[in-house]
Amino acid sequence: MKKGLLTTLTVAISFACLSSAFAMAPTIRDIPDVTIGDAEDNVGTDNNYFVFTNAFEFDNYASDGDTTVSDLLWTFDEHSFVGEADTQWFSINGQAPVHVGDTAMAADSPTPTAEHVNPSSNELRGVSAYASFRDVVFSPGTSAPPPAFPAPADPAKSNHEAGKLIRFYVSDGTNVASKEILVNTVDNGYDALSGGSPFVIAQDDNFTTDSSNFTPGGTTGWVPLDPINQTGKVTDYDAANTAYRVTISSDSANIRINGWQSANSEWMPYSMVGTDNVARGKFYIFRTGQANMSDLNQVPNTRFRLSQRFAVSAILEVFNHAPAEGTAVQQLCWELGPSSDPNNPSIYRVDLDPIDVPQMDAIVNPPYPEGILRAFEAYSLEAQENGSIEMTESVIGYYPKTEIAPGFATKTKAYATSASDAGDLKVFNSLTEGAFIQLYTLLGPGGQLGSEITPLPGSGIPTYTESAAGITLDSTAVATDRFGLVVREFAENLGVESDRFRVAPDKQYMYRFHVTSTTNSNTNPELRMRAYSVKFYWAQKLVVGGSLAAGNSNNTIAAQALPGNGCLNPDKDGSELGGYYNVIIHTPMSSDIQASQPFLAAQPGPGDPTVTLSRRDLKFGIDLQDTISGSPSYVNEAGNFRLDKVTVYEHKLVLD
Repeated sequence: MKKGLLTTLTVAISFACLSSAFAMAPTIRDIPDVTIGDAEDNVGTDNNYFVFTNAFEFDNYASDGDTTVSDLLWTFDEHSFVGEADTQWFSINGQAPVHVGDTAMAADSPTPTAEHVNPSSNELRGVSAYASFRDVVFSPGTSAPPPAFPAPADPAKSNHEAGKLIRFYVSDGTNVASKEILVNTVDNGYDALSGGSPFVIAQDDNFTTDSSNFTPGGTTGWVPLDPINQTGKVTDYDAANTAYRVTISSDSANIRINGWQSANSEWMPYSMVGTDNVARGKFYIFRTGQANMSDLNQVPNTRFRLSQRFAVSAILEVFNHAPAEGTAVQQLCWELGPSSDPNNPSIYRVDLDPIDVPQMDAIVNPPYPEGILRAFEAYSLEAQENGSIEMTESVIGYYPKTEIAPGFATKTKAYATSASDAGDLKVFNSLTEGAFIQLYTLLGPGGQLGSEITPLPGSGIPTYTESAAGITLDSTAVATDRFGLVVREFAENLGVESDRFRVAPDKQYMYRFHVTSTTNSNTNPELRMRAYSVKFYWAQKLVVGGSLAAGNSNNTIAAQALPGNGCLNPDKDGSELGGYYNVIIHTPMSSDIQASQPFLAAQPGPGDPTVTLSRRDLKFGIDLQDTISGSPSYVNEAGNFRLDKVTVYEHKLVLD
């Protein structure tokens, strides 16, 4: 939720007693609003029977890391209706609310009373696994049809049609979570549900308490990516705005990258996501302290990350300015940048479909299991960038993978090889698609690059080839003291103009890459798959890091996830040496980022056949990096990747 924007109609979430991801308090996903009608119960006569039977199943809307959902305890409270006495309107499963009216509810906040923690009566789930609603004003008692009740009359009829907020509570006997919904009654209408979300929050951090941890390798709280706080990229806690801050100084000689990541204790345990769900992170970001707050070119760029350690990372890169591009592109970039209002931060979303390798089920460094971490960064590559980027809230959770199943896609397009060549995947324009090959001297681990080398054929350069089997990126010839990079864009082979994928509001997209390898997965280098729009300035990456990049646990995940001999990615066709890798990118056209985005909206949208270029076009790419790892054994990374199919799906944005 945005700080400062809470209203009585906001769907609010509270996590009483929740201090970390491992307190295992229950959570509630977005329960739909409820309309109670009587039309379906009127058989031959209007009996005004206002009951909605089995509106929804409780167990579908709650989770708890250490309690079976069927054992959770449900109760509810009922708010006031302005201008009317605090009287009960509704029962659920024949039970009354614990409290009726705002005054009684306020006395019960912020710590719910025992009736919600361990209810001896009024408990709902014990009556039925399904929630059945009754308007006890219009249909009093507990009787079923056919008794006829009087027809509703104003003012009560109009009041009940407007509805009341009720607050559900779910308890595991110790901790309580709550969620508010609107319930209304419509005479001669039908029972109905509206809204709701499949997204389940695992942890919602508002950072009201400073849990920054500057200990290198710290396992609790939030840890700076660079705890040394080198000049030009300083991290600290902003107590006034309850936010984690990165402050960047103008610098014409150096790039400045720093940020914050969640330590082990704040990871979302992999067991909460598993093979059936997709992880989502929400980052609430504002900017401040630029020397000229009106000069948007001074605002540092940003990156947001969900990761399985750093072995598998979904990374959103947001470039909110592009001075060299000219005004037309600049205006689009400015609409991607963060808010300057701490009370109305911009929200950026990152989804990660974890690669479900065996190591993710391991328990390493107890008490912390493998999990999904969050990170955000100021990513300053230009001299004029300065001021602070701050994260004032961070949410992590998950939603069912079925929400983005291919069968639910609103649009699909496949790129594949042909019987004679690389087909849709071949290079159609070498100036814009590549392949682009670079070679550098490597001064040491961790990406310490020296000078660029002009590669000569046969001189230890990475290679790119095409065939009916696919496109192949290969670094096996790259010397151990060299950094090799192969970049391949897919920008030109888009078919007819109306078939182009273009970003639109309320959408998300999945690029499903099929990649294999003939080399060993436990020595393969970094694989990077990308989707991007607004030229290159809104870019989502799925990075499977080098197999020898870091410590043992990280390298085990990478070796099992990378294509090649030893690949344990279960999302594959048979026993192939590789499999499928999913890049999920959200639309940049979102009022959660900027309230108004007129320049993005003015770009040609989906289905417009009149132009050959729109900055809303979605494109994709694949890269090999050898080697940019930080461990002493980094020099042993080398290998190849073959891509033979990419399918892109458009889905409605999964609500959260």
